[in-house]
Amino acid sequence: MQNNNFKHINLSGFGEWGKTERNPSALLIQQLSQQQKQELNIQSIQVLKVTKEACDEYLSQIDNKNAINIHIGLFNELQNFQLEICAYNKLDYELSDFNGCKIRRVKIDQEIDMDEQIKSTLNITQIISQLQQLGYQVNKSYNPGRFLCNYLYYQSLKQNPQTIFIHVPQYQTISEEQQMKFLLDLIQILLKISNTNDIQKSNWNQTENYYSQKCD
Repeated sequence: MQNNNFKHINLSGFGEWGKTERNPSALLIQQLSQQQKQELNIQSIQVLKVTKEACDEYLSQIDNKNAINIHIGLFNELQNFQLEICAYNKLDYELSDFNGCKIRRVKIDQEIDMDEQIKSTLNITQIISQLQQLGYQVNKSYNPGRFLCNYLYYQSLKQNPQTIFIHVPQYQTISEEQQMKFLLDLIQILLKISNTNDIQKSNWNQTENYYSQKCD
């Protein structure tokens, strides 16, 4: 039974798209056992269709109260794990989504400047440091692209600033076993940091100022 006095986890990954039929971002979360879900206080797991509409529907359904949202996406060219610092107010992709749609140079939030940045209140530098101490090759990134990974991250941050986006490589680059171990360790680190109040407290109640925060 989950402990409702502590943070719970919402997990998402993306499904097949283009030539990628076996997307590690989906496979990882689908393979979590019931015991792991209970031990890590995971409330929801969802594999998303690679469309804007699927992201919107998912975000309208999850419980953000007392939650940490973890979104996972695939980046084929990666050689390691990548934690995204920022999301940007822009959708711009030449490649079609799962339904064959393309969106070019469009604001996500019409009232904010194009490409304005927002970021998580989770201490991602600290999280990366702890993961590196466990032996993982993981980098900080300021560029999640402008495809649906960025869109999901941006919209999720607006709902819940305690959100993180991770890009993972193909299993040929980092094995399935190692990626699963990484995910489990990451969740444990996030829960420990959050439940012991080590998150950047100064940002907790500054939702109205997100659009002035730059990713420096």
